[in-house]
Amino acid sequence: MTQQPVSANVVAKGIRDNEATISNIRLWRPQVLLENFQTLQQIRQYYKFNDVDVDRYPVNGQEQVLMVSGREVDQRQVPGRRPGRARTSSIRTDTEQCLRS
Repeated sequence: MTQQPVSANVVAKGIRDNEATISNIRLWRPQVLLENFQTLQQIRQYYKFNDVDVDRYPVNGQEQVLMVSGREVDQRQVPGRRPGRARTSSIRTDTEQCLRS
């Protein structure tokens, strides 16, 4: 890694020369994204997002910085659920199908 002098002036050549660095600049803060996920899912109160993880994943052959969050179901908030009764049915996901193939 080579040290570069710091400059407040941004020019097109500097962007082209540093494309890999610039394409990995994270524009979202994890807490802001978590709040957005929660706001978007307010209509379905049984969905919960506990956290947001920041990691690198290959996308179209290039590593990209991505933020991901698992959407969990709070069984106590599911409409029509009777207290004290466990849900006995499950939904098969694409992941399960892939694992069986």
